[in-house]
Amino acid sequence: MRVSPNPTSGILLVENMEGVARLEVYDLYGRRVVVSNTSGDTYTDLNVSQFPAGMYLLSGFDRTGARVGKAKFVKE
Repeated sequence: MRVSPNPTSGILLVENMEGVARLEVYDLYGRRVVVSNTSGDTYTDLNVSQFPAGMYLLSGFDRTGARVGKAKFVKE
């Protein structure tokens, strides 16, 4: 998976999501802050404008729950 722009202050574009059924965003303390179900799209937008500034981990999972992608991004 690829994210842009990075860093971001608002909308994060997530690309190359083939096989991803669910996205989860975690802060650096391991707390899950967002769960987003996808509909098999190859890209999606995530609104991160309400997140506190910092680094986040994005994980993509397939329909069986296996992690199939990951990315890091910075919220300004």
